[in-house]
Amino acid sequence: MDWDPYLGDSAAVIAAIVRAYRLTYAINVRRFDPRAGDDGHTFGVQNWRNGIKHLAQEFGAMPGVRIDRPNNHLRIRLPTGVVLRPYRAHFEGDELAFFPASKARAQLFDRNAISFYEYSTSFGEGMLPVNELVIQHDGTVEEGLRAIYLSAPFDIDKPATGFFLSECIYVRDTSVVDDFDIDAGAERPGPTPFTDLKAPDVVVFPEETPEGESEANPGNDLVE
Repeated sequence: MDWDPYLGDSAAVIAAIVRAYRLTYAINVRRFDPRAGDDGHTFGVQNWRNGIKHLAQEFGAMPGVRIDRPNNHLRIRLPTGVVLRPYRAHFEGDELAFFPASKARAQLFDRNAISFYEYSTSFGEGMLPVNELVIQHDGTVEEGLRAIYLSAPFDIDKPATGFFLSECIYVRDTSVVDDFDIDAGAERPGPTPFTDLKAPDVVVFPEETPEGESEANPGNDLVE
């Protein structure tokens, strides 16, 4: 489908999403270690936290994009006005689903529904009135990143079919190892850590004693 009305430069936006999650999964698959207590839960948490970081890095470099972190989650507002929010993909049978498992998710359904019913005239001809899209990533530690979906949840009572629109924007052949270059995806150098900073040179000048005062007892009016 044509995502440009929602994403602006859809090719650049989708490429940024794919880079962020390929990097995230590549890092976390390679460092996964059951001996350290890693399991599916830790893998999921790492993908959540690292995915937020890498998406923020990608979109932070795009002109006109605003990023913030309400309630410790990532919100990406594109120049078109559409908001992107990342989540892990869930399925109901073979169908991609978006369950209202939290207040934030339920509110996302509500905002899109309100947009559809009350503000549809403000959208361009042929466009569905969508305010918010969800990025849903799917993968396992055994296969790595499998797919990424872009969707607009609408009907809170139908998690698997209640979408305005939904499309798989990336799918990977999991029979081969993802050879994504982690070093190429590394973040740009940041500020030097405080512990690595060189201590400043401090010059101490002797205090000058005003004429008429004793160096041993300057301003000794209050001395008993």
